[in-house]
Amino acid sequence: MSIVSRLLAEAEGFQRRHYEAVANTLAQHAGKPYHAALVGDFSRMFGADNPRFQPDRFRDASTSGGVRRSRSPTAGFSRRHLEAIAGTLGRHAGKPYHADVVRDFSRMLGGDNPRFQPERFGAAASRS
Repeated sequence: MSIVSRLLAEAEGFQRRHYEAVANTLAQHAGKPYHAALVGDFSRMFGADNPRFQPDRFRDASTSGGVRRSRSPTAGFSRRHLEAIAGTLGRHAGKPYHADVVRDFSRMLGGDNPRFQPERFGAAASRS
């Protein structure tokens, strides 16, 4: 069992608000050659967490962006969510685009969490 799978099994599940926040962050990279790989990795992670997850809708949202249908004003990521996201991003460590993607995720994740530590997240997301 991979570390991402283990963390997801222990974590409270991801919800629509989490999918939307991640899709909007990935949409910033739409059209880039690595976009499909990132969307695929996050789709697999979310699908492992929720059998009702719809990868086609997520792919479309990750390309167009601007998705906001949940009622929650913030995504409210827990530590376990952050660890699972960092683990998924870690699969891309060492790639030329990795730092830009981690930076964008750090901005999104830190936006609603004053205790978020971008340096710590960046280090975790850089482990492959």
